[in-house]
Amino acid sequence: MRNSWPIEELTVSYSQLVLYQNGIKEPYLEWKEVDLKRGYISQNGILSIETLSNTTCEVRVGVIDEYKTIKESVRSFLLPFEVLEDGVIISSVGQKGLFFDVPKGSYSIHFDAFPLEPSNAEELYRVRYIFQFKRV
Repeated sequence: MRNSWPIEELTVSYSQLVLYQNGIKEPYLEWKEVDLKRGYISQNGILSIETLSNTTCEVRVGVIDEYKTIKESVRSFLLPFEVLEDGVIISSVGQKGLFFDVPKGSYSIHFDAFPLEPSNAEELYRVRYIFQFKRV
């Protein structure tokens, strides 16, 4: 990754991670059936992605020149995203957001998710979620 930040921890709630513009106060969207089937919802500078597990996870963010497939990934998306002002926030419902100083611009986000440990009886297991921003 050309520009990356240290891996951060975040507690997932309501089975979703939310990526949004710095400064948005209520970054939550109403999911519809079509969004649930697709695994994400995106509108008005907010991207909400369904998580694999509802527990503490790792979040990795970077700006890249070229995307390389992550073979361990069990969920991948490629989505457009416009960073309107320098910086984005990744959070989950009711959690303090993590700030990443991604430069203003138009991007394709390569999102990947992969388990870091086996699932347990409650289906709670650590997952790493990677958001890679590639300029378009």
